[in-house]
Amino acid sequence: MPMTKPSRFWHANCPSCRWRLRCVLQAYRYDMKGLVLSPFGNASFAGVSREKRREGAETMIIFTLRRLLLLLVTLFFLTVVGFCLSYFTPHAPLQGASLWNAWAFWFDSVMHWDFGVSSINGQPISEQLRQVFPATMELCIMAFGFALLVGIPVGMLAGITRNKWQDKVISFFALLGFSIPVFWLALLLTLFFLVNARLVAGFRSLRPAV
Repeated sequence: MPMTKPSRFWHANCPSCRWRLRCVLQAYRYDMKGLVLSPFGNASFAGVSREKRREGAETMIIFTLRRLLLLLVTLFFLTVVGFCLSYFTPHAPLQGASLWNAWAFWFDSVMHWDFGVSSINGQPISEQLRQVFPATMELCIMAFGFALLVGIPVGMLAGITRNKWQDKVISFFALLGFSIPVFWLALLLTLFFLVNARLVAGFRSLRPAV
C-alpha cells in the first residue's frame, strides 16, 4: 500500500497535522525495500534492509568459520614443531622408532599430560608446569583485563578521530607494540620497575605461596 504524501494534508504550523503526520510515519514502518522508518516522526531511515542484514549475518558466520579453521591449522603446525624439536634432539628416546609411530606416541603422551623428564634437572615436566601454571594464568588474566581497559577506549578514540593526528599517534604506538618482542619488553619492564625504580618492590603474586 503506497504511503500518502504528507503535502496533501500536512501544514507546517498546525499541531494536529504534525501529530497526524507522525502517526502516519509510524504506521508505515516499511517501504518497498524493507527499510525501517525512524519512530521519531521524520523520514530518516533507522535500519537497513532485511537482505543486507542477512548478508551481514552470513558474512559473520563465514568469518568465524575461517578463524576456527585457521586456529586448527595453527595448532597442527605447533604440534609438528614441538614433535620435531623432541624427535631430532640428540639422544632422544623416540629416534629408534619410525616417524609416524614416534609422532603417534608423542601426541598420545601430550594428550595425557605426559611431557617426559627435563634434561636439566631430571624432574617430570608436567609437575613443573603444574607449579607455575596458576601464576601464569594469573598474569594472563591481569594482562587481558588491562588490555581491555586500555585497548577499547583507545581504539574508540582512534575510530572517532580517523585520519587525524590522534589516530596516527595511536596507530604508531600500536604498530610499535606489535613489532617489539614480548619477552624482550617484559625483561626491560622488569628491569625498570623492579630493579631501578623499585615502584612495585615486594609484589610477587596474589597467591602467598608464589
